[in-house]
Amino acid sequence: MKRLWKIIGTVVFIVSLVYFGIVITRQASALGAYQLTEDMVPSVVWATLLYAGLLGVFSLCWVLLLKGVGAHIRYADATIILGISQIAKYLPGNVGHHIGRVVLGKQYNLSMPAMLFSIMLEGIWSTAVAVLLALLGLLTLSDNVQALAPQIPSAWKIGAILVGLIATPYILAWALRHLRLEFLQKLIGDHHISIPGSGIFFQCLIFYGIAFLGLGLIIDLLAQGLFSVSARHYWLLTGAFAIAWVAGFISPGVPAGLGVREAVLIAILGPVLGEAPALGISVALRAVTTVGDGLVFILALAGRRFIRPG
Repeated sequence: MKRLWKIIGTVVFIVSLVYFGIVITRQASALGAYQLTEDMVPSVVWATLLYAGLLGVFSLCWVLLLKGVGAHIRYADATIILGISQIAKYLPGNVGHHIGRVVLGKQYNLSMPAMLFSIMLEGIWSTAVAVLLALLGLLTLSDNVQALAPQIPSAWKIGAILVGLIATPYILAWALRHLRLEFLQKLIGDHHISIPGSGIFFQCLIFYGIAFLGLGLIIDLLAQGLFSVSARHYWLLTGAFAIAWVAGFISPGVPAGLGVREAVLIAILGPVLGEAPALGISVALRAVTTVGDGLVFILALAGRRFIRPG
């Protein structure tokens, strides 16, 4: 099964890169018409700083999730762990950042089961928020809703997906407590895994929503500042990024969603904004997020040097 997922991830990665390459070849001349000027620099700088700052929101969510499963860590320590470990998402396999987080978390006396369960909660619930924002983004295309209707799942299907994503951690926690499955018992050992209460659940959904809205603002800054895209497309850009993020997140073995995220952004934004701006936005976003991840990594390393584990 592991080999099958690796093959699927490799195929998705190759297809995405081929599609991305075709678009670049087709739009090379049009993209060359855009010249980087001094007026564009503030948009790039603010987008990079905003992206780096959003680590604080994800750190807060992780602190809440750990609290919900019965573990505790200081906000500063969680930020340092995430800041250092997230750089490993660029390694092949798309799991390096999770492994790095667990390894660093052990140095801060976090239990393995608590970390694994919190990371699972993070992935599932953030995906639920992304799905919801993606739907809202698509629905803003009022002129194109009829054309998009066959591709948009019905309301009850979307509702079922959201309910399933939200309920999955609770079902797993119930299984851990009652089914006594051998492989699960080996994983958690004698540790007790709590289920986050409704307060933590709603706080996390709100903060994940804020994070994705912030990511939408980043892509909007780049679209307006570099490619003169109208501000009225904010919700489209936010929804498109949410879809692209989910696609990159669930693509097995693809480092940081490389190629997959760009291909999805171009496919969604191209028909509305034009293929050349969509290509430029996807490339600019990848550059900003990569530089932002590097900046966060450096700051987290410095923080670890001066802030002792609590």
